Amino acid sequence: MECIVYHTLENRENADEVEMNAPYPCNKKNAWLGRGYYFWESFIDLAKKWGEDSYNGNYFVCQCQLSCPDEYVLDLVGNTRQLMYMQSTVDMLEARLKQGPLTVPFVINYLREKTKFNYYAIRVNGVNSMCMREENVSKWRIKFTDKRKAYLDLMPALQICVIDKKILKLPMKIIYPEAYSDGYVI
Repeated sequence: MECIVYHTLENRENADEVEMNAPYPCNKKNAWLGRGYYFWESFIDLAKKWGEDSYNGNYFVCQCQLSCPDEYVLDLVGNTRQLMYMQSTVDMLEARLKQGPLTVPFVINYLREKTKFNYYAIRVNGVNSMCMREENVSKWRIKFTDKRKAYLDLMPALQICVIDKKILKLPMKIIYPEAYSDGYVI
């Protein structure tokens, strides 16, 4: 897997420190994919949307390249075999624990702590994870037919939780706000 990734964080007027030390880990208990470094894949507009919503518009977006062999990415977007593995894990846990429905972080933490978890990153599509303004929804979605609700999402909320930073080409560079970027783009 090779892609450009974006890391959104609060602007604390510390651009030099951010470029020296980013990315920063997320250690929150409610982190969707557990401990790790969270990124938006490919779409800078999603990183900016996150900054607007999470940091009231006072944020940095940093950019770098991710390079990782596919076998070290738990790809819950494009790898159907891994999606089936996730589903079988959910089924097993629901039967064993006699509870449900389970959450993604619960299942991911189980996999990370109780199985042979050899992944450096986890990739997901957070469906309905972002409140989209109507102008963006219509710009980023195209219907298959006029008579159905089905659509093609042209900017899916692809997120990557990096567990091992060795798959990142560091240092990261601030690319937003533009005043900090010096025109830098990968």
